[in-house]
Amino acid sequence: MQKATSNNHKLTEHMILNKNRANSIRNIKHLNFWGHDLNDVSIIEEMPNLEVVSLSMNNISSLKPFSNLPNLKELYLRNNSISDIREIHWLEKLPNLSILWLAENPICEDKEYKKKILAKLPQVDYLDTKPGEKTSDCKKTQETISSLPSGSPSSKQDAILTAILALIPALKPESIQIVLEEIMIKSQC
Repeated sequence: MQKATSNNHKLTEHMILNKNRANSIRNIKHLNFWGHDLNDVSIIEEMPNLEVVSLSMNNISSLKPFSNLPNLKELYLRNNSISDIREIHWLEKLPNLSILWLAENPICEDKEYKKKILAKLPQVDYLDTKPGEKTSDCKKTQETISSLPSGSPSSKQDAILTAILALIPALKPESIQIVLEEIMIKSQC
């Protein structure tokens, strides 16, 4: 997906209605504008029924627009410009927020950022991790892969692929979108 032109950094009602083919932004539950070079998403404050928001790969620096979304369950903001850990306080009153992706933001440079976020947001079950990993310990994933039966690299790859395919039915469309984004990024490396 191409990023929007440099003149257009604000998410607008017109953009949302066109993409969602809706008559009103108030009733929209899912919003996906990843990779649009957005830095102003304040229109989200007028969308109280949002449940899933995917705004990865933009230039968002504040979490304030998300502070009054009582139904928000999943928030994907990977690769944005969030640099101040204190921004997390805007998410403290979101009781349904269970999935939060902030990886590749400047706040991730703090080695303790996940610990700090989970302390402030106990309702979050998954922070920059797949289901089943509540903490930032990515070593668990590596240990799991390493513990697969030894053999040729292809048998290990087959076991990983089998595990991934088994999980697909449990994923929501928004989660699959995140997986696709990650695959695209990894394939460019």
